[in-house]
Amino acid sequence: MQIHVRLGNHEDIHAIKTLAIERCKVNIPPTRNVSEEEVKRNIESTFSLWAKTTPNIPFLKILILEDKETKTFLGYLLLLLNQIEPATGEKQAFILDCAIVSKYEGKKLWIPLMEKAEEIAREHHHRYIVGMITVTNKTSLLLSQRLGYKIERYQVVKIL
Repeated sequence: MQIHVRLGNHEDIHAIKTLAIERCKVNIPPTRNVSEEEVKRNIESTFSLWAKTTPNIPFLKILILEDKETKTFLGYLLLLLNQIEPATGEKQAFILDCAIVSKYEGKKLWIPLMEKAEEIAREHHHRYIVGMITVTNKTSLLLSQRLGYKIERYQVVKIL
């Protein structure tokens, strides 16, 4: 397998949506009282809109991980550029979502996606790249820390 990361486009939305729906369970925080089916419907709705608007969103970079030889889709990373850090006003890149096809998990395929996202952030003169990880996703937290990511703040939630 020869791994390759390329910039995606609206033609990749279906594969991304399918994987996002398949992997949605790991992104549901334990504090949220929402069914997996509701989350799947939300993803379906969001990506239906994105399929129409993605070409017109200049600050969204879609990264596609694939096998260069077979063109097999292996995963994706959605990167938002020119986001503003609320406390400091600094521009930063934000990892909106990232997923790897289940059968390829544990093979460190997320590393090329993260490296490409960092490269794009640097090209856009961002000093920071930020992402959020669901508290139950310990694996992603450990892996991101191995790449040099630090915990910057905690998000607290109270159910009302």
